[in-house]
Amino acid sequence: MTKLPEKYQKEFAQDLEDILYEIRHYYPQFEARHEDKISEVFWFAEKAHRDQKRFPCEPYFVPPIAATKILPKIRPETDTVPDCWLYDVIEDTKK
Repeated sequence: MTKLPEKYQKEFAQDLEDILYEIRHYYPQFEARHEDKISEVFWFAEKAHRDQKRFPCEPYFVPPIAATKILPKIRPETDTVPDCWLYDVIEDTKK
């Protein structure tokens, strides 16, 4: 498995923090256990897709992150958020 380029490591970490920030503001019962679970799934899905690319050579994981940034507008339960990252891990990866 290739290493995630530093550019995307920083960008993805900021994306995750932005998503967590939004959830903290609409979900008053948000706890460390929710944050830990969401973070764990985020990095699991990123790793599963790491060697996949979309045109023009952007990481496959960029569109699922973009979808997840929209999701907080409908204020889903915290278990729904990671689904944006996991929905195709099984069928699209060898992991």
